[in-house]
Amino acid sequence: MISEQDAKIAIIASGNEISKNDLIKRINSLDENTKQQIYLKTGDMLRKNKFNPSKELELMHKELKKTANDFNIHPAVLYYVYMTKLDIK
Repeated sequence: MISEQDAKIAIIASGNEISKNDLIKRINSLDENTKQQIYLKTGDMLRKNKFNPSKELELMHKELKKTANDFNIHPAVLYYVYMTKLDIK
């Protein structure tokens, strides 16, 4: 189940606007294999770039958006999927 608070965090952290209901609908439409691929690719991108969020937030948002575009998904969906998979690992 997707919490309201987690959805808010994903929207804010992604730097992109989307309604909570739309975010939840898009997350629920992804299969587990796609979520795993999102997790792996996003993790690789973050490890490669080693962003300092306090100094490079705009660059991080740009790279998150690029990675989301690779999957044809909204950046907030990518962020949410990555963070939830990270929490499970």
